[in-house]
Amino acid sequence: MAALAVLAGLAVQPGLAGLGAEPAGDSYPWHQDTTAEQLRQDQCLMADVLRLGGTSMTTTAQDGLNKTPGQLHTLANREHWQDTALSTAYDKDKAQAAQDRDTINALRDAWQKPLNGLDTPAGFTETGFHWPPGTSNDGQQSFYEQTGLTKWISDRFWKNEEDFYKDSTPATDAATLKAVDALGTPRYGSDPDPGLPRDERDRALAEQDAFTWMHGGLGRSAGADDARIFLASGGFPRTAPQPDSAEFRIAVEDLKSRYASCAWRNPIDPDSVLGDVTSTAATEWQQEIASQATQRNQILTADKDAVAALASGSKTLGDLLGQSWVADRLARWQDFWSAGGTGTVGDAPTVIEVHAAQGKCLDVEGAKKDSGTPVQLYTCNGSAAQPARPATGST
Repeated sequence: MAALAVLAGLAVQPGLAGLGAEPAGDSYPWHQDTTAEQLRQDQCLMADVLRLGGTSMTTTAQDGLNKTPGQLHTLANREHWQDTALSTAYDKDKAQAAQDRDTINALRDAWQKPLNGLDTPAGFTETGFHWPPGTSNDGQQSFYEQTGLTKWISDRFWKNEEDFYKDSTPATDAATLKAVDALGTPRYGSDPDPGLPRDERDRALAEQDAFTWMHGGLGRSAGADDARIFLASGGFPRTAPQPDSAEFRIAVEDLKSRYASCAWRNPIDPDSVLGDVTSTAATEWQQEIASQATQRNQILTADKDAVAALASGSKTLGDLLGQSWVADRLARWQDFWSAGGTGTVGDAPTVIEVHAAQGKCLDVEGAKKDSGTPVQLYTCNGSAAQPARPATGST
């Protein structure tokens, strides 16, 4: 569980023992968030920001996890349109991503400039020679796309702010929910007998409401762990293991695993039998998280450094690919257009004069290009029949 706490990226200050599961008011407990639930929800929001946010957001979230529960709750305000600290950090990351995108696009466009005005050598199309990959609808990736930098920047720019505030509770899959319905509908799917004794009727009404609630609703998922407890217990639990028993310890650890997955709500408990298990798990969970604050900060700081190094390295590699591409195009241009001949850098057409016959050059009869056209000696005249390109290898 200690490892889960670090990986979840959660933290809280010590002194939180005794955070209870009882809500204010007279409605069923699952309709309201307790103090302990709100704390876990706020921590999970920061965990998602650390996982998905940009540099400014992750710095803000890391700092928030080192604050008191009250300060953390203020930072985790879901009304992000009110210019909260987290929302301001989101705007800053988006602006930085836009600037980074413009920077690499400008570099990409600059690679065309050394080739401006150069004639296209044989073997290339106009765009194939003058335009870098990914800039002329050629279906190729640009150099920064090849290194992954473009996608990383785009993900930060296009990230929807609302996504950070979605319910983090792992949802029940369709097959599991079907099993829940098969077990629960016959028991809790209809109104209880009005002739039942008061206490039995109240319990039946609570179980009926809880069964409806566990299917999810606006802004919340049908929790996978609630389904686990429901199916394992053959319905809503009506008994709980005794404290100090092995079963009690297993139940507590199961709930801490639930919290580590960011299923932050208490288990649905219409029969009010899981209070000891829930409060014990909540207290231990916060104690474990608080004890790892130092290690967590070390890990998160190292992660930021690694991300910065990876982004810088990806850009440098993209720069290198772009500069290499320019050098390659210039070398190919020089190779094609420089004077040809044995031992020269170029392979441009050249006129071959035969020194044994002064003033005579190799000439293709009729300036034809067909294979097998006779080659003759003819007065050097610079016509289209006389330039030739040396070839290497066997024919």
